[in-house]
Amino acid sequence: MSQGLINTEWANPVNYERMRKERLARVRSVMTEHQMEALVCFGSENIKYMTGILGIPVPKLFRYGILTLDNGPILYELGGDIGRVKENAPWCDIRIAVPIQFVGKQELLLWAVGLKRIFSELGVKGTTIGFDQIPFKLWGALKEAGVEAQDGGSVVAIARAVKTVDEIELIRASVALAEVAFEEARRVLRPGVRECDIQAAMAKVLFERGAEMVRGVCTARSYPYWRTVTSERQVRAGDILIIDRVHLYKGYGCDHVRSFVCGKASVRQKDIYKRCKAHLQAALDQVKPGNTTADVQAKLGDPEDYSQHSLQFGHGIGLDIHESPTMDCFSTKDPAVIKPNMTLAVETYAHDETQGVRLEQNILVTEDGYELLSTYPLGEDFE
Repeated sequence: MSQGLINTEWANPVNYERMRKERLARVRSVMTEHQMEALVCFGSENIKYMTGILGIPVPKLFRYGILTLDNGPILYELGGDIGRVKENAPWCDIRIAVPIQFVGKQELLLWAVGLKRIFSELGVKGTTIGFDQIPFKLWGALKEAGVEAQDGGSVVAIARAVKTVDEIELIRASVALAEVAFEEARRVLRPGVRECDIQAAMAKVLFERGAEMVRGVCTARSYPYWRTVTSERQVRAGDILIIDRVHLYKGYGCDHVRSFVCGKASVRQKDIYKRCKAHLQAALDQVKPGNTTADVQAKLGDPEDYSQHSLQFGHGIGLDIHESPTMDCFSTKDPAVIKPNMTLAVETYAHDETQGVRLEQNILVTEDGYELLSTYPLGEDFE
């Protein structure tokens, strides 16, 4: 992020119109490669990728977007939100959505028949229509209406995996905000402070800077690793604090982990950190165009029994925190090629029988390797 994200008369670090056009071009390119005539998306991130509109980010069947090779996108928006959405997104064809989440069997069939009619109006002749997800309640209605549903989720995932120049700039900004949060956590970290106090301090500075959907956990319970709940537990001297900094900024994600020590690190803690760091670097060294996710997985060593799944792990970051490609035990059997302009998170974990250290870097794949986006010091407390 070379000059901030405030557009001026002489500098436009993020060109949102260009980003929308380039994302659409990518989706259509992948649709063409997969011989898919039309795409229907229910997922909020996929809708945003196609339309540039986030809307209400709920995993429900309230809203959906349609795209064909020659027409669209069309956003079918929840009636309660459509007024403001139309006002804020004049570039998009926005229509009232049938709230499929609530309707009965007969109304579902009418919706599916209407969807088929819309495809006909848009010039879709065949049956290669992709859906990013098809909840069970829709499957029968689509089939009865004669809509042959294909896997559209994989198509969107492939398109989203390689980022445009403006997406990369937004991800840079999102990752940079983590540095502010880490510094705030370091400022308040002391014996007696509660986990929730640290989380609240980070959330405050993030929201003040425009972050959205701030999540993530800070925990002094570093082994076994527990990241589900931030509690009122008081941090004690000598505790390792793992902070998994997860948030969105202007729709784009950051997934960035650092470990801290309350006080001075012991020899054992330093040894755990060194093992975790070495493991992480070995995996990062495999990130380069032409290599595959299996090459990274070979260094991560995620076991096939899933016992450590997501501890030795790599994944894309973008509009969602976990995007394609993934680097885990499945990569050996189904590897994906690493390409320039992918934005990835690679994370590792090391422990003894009482405590653990976790580290995660966010990177941009370049033409000959990678660029580190997460520049916050890796382990000052352990050096």
